[in-house]
Amino acid sequence: MADQQLQQIEKKTDKQFYHAIRQICKTLRKTRTKQIYKTLARFDANNRVLGKCALGVLSCKFSQKITPQNKGDLNMITILSDAGIPSDWQFREIFPHYYAGEMRIAVTQLYGMIVSLNDSEEFTFKEIADFLEITCIPEGDKN
Repeated sequence: MADQQLQQIEKKTDKQFYHAIRQICKTLRKTRTKQIYKTLARFDANNRVLGKCALGVLSCKFSQKITPQNKGDLNMITILSDAGIPSDWQFREIFPHYYAGEMRIAVTQLYGMIVSLNDSEEFTFKEIADFLEITCIPEGDKN
């Protein structure tokens, strides 16, 4: 009986994860913000947003608006939690190691993969969304 209850809890958590990934993908696909790399957001002299990275976009949608004053103070795990990623999924090694040229990339957790795809691979927001959707959501749970 306990095994059955545990399986039901895990299935519910998995569904929450898939739903959150779909929301993240939808947000990345819809954004019209200019994409930047290696910082959450960039501002001009008048504090107008010049661009955001993928986590910057997600923070503004789900968590905390980025300002010139707080852009270095945001917690990546909080951003994912606020986006609906269950806590037990945040540190799971859900991605295999991959190679970028000759370099082996050992980014296996969700936030690290989003950062790597944005900053190292320079994927577009749409490409990051496509990657997450394809790799994180099993075929039977795509809808």
